[in-house]
Amino acid sequence: MAITDQQIFAAAEALELKGINPSQGAVREHLGGGSIATIAPVLRQWKEDKEERTRVYIAMPEEAKATIERLGTEVWKIMSNIATEKQKIIKSEAYTRVSDAHTERDENLKEMVELEKELQQSKQTNQQTLSSLEEAHTKIKALEIKEAATGKIETELEQVRVHINNLMQENGMLSGQLKTLEAQNEKLNTTIKNFAKNKRTAQLTQRG
Repeated sequence: MAITDQQIFAAAEALELKGINPSQGAVREHLGGGSIATIAPVLRQWKEDKEERTRVYIAMPEEAKATIERLGTEVWKIMSNIATEKQKIIKSEAYTRVSDAHTERDENLKEMVELEKELQQSKQTNQQTLSSLEEAHTKIKALEIKEAATGKIETELEQVRVHINNLMQENGMLSGQLKTLEAQNEKLNTTIKNFAKNKRTAQLTQRG
């Protein structure tokens, strides 16, 4: 593939930036090949253009130089002001995010406390139900021993069985509620972990 003029210009510029004289051999080596017959006239043009640019700059009037320097200073001031305002906006947004994160954290903590209370109450109720079941089973055994003695005991036994069925249904409902509360608690813990991660990110942004 033939080497273009632009590639030769770029190689000469790159060598000069490194403090290396952009000779024909140096340019050819930088390009990794190429014909000297192709490189020589293009490199000569580059050097002539460079000398012309240097002469124009030397011949520039002092007033023009002063104007360019003044314009550069004004541009720098404008860029500095823009950067300062942008930094203020970034800091303000960071403060807002941190404040919102604190509010969300407080709300999540409050919700977690309420869920833990409900969970504890459900556990207590579930324990009471289990105790009632154990007591009912004990009664059943006692009634079964006396079942043959009287028809009244049979009636009481049936009532106890009904009571046990009701307790078992209630226990099933409470178990479902307990699983729901445990899932909500797990979700809340995940939310708090994400909050801590977002808070660290916001603090790093604020410091920057």
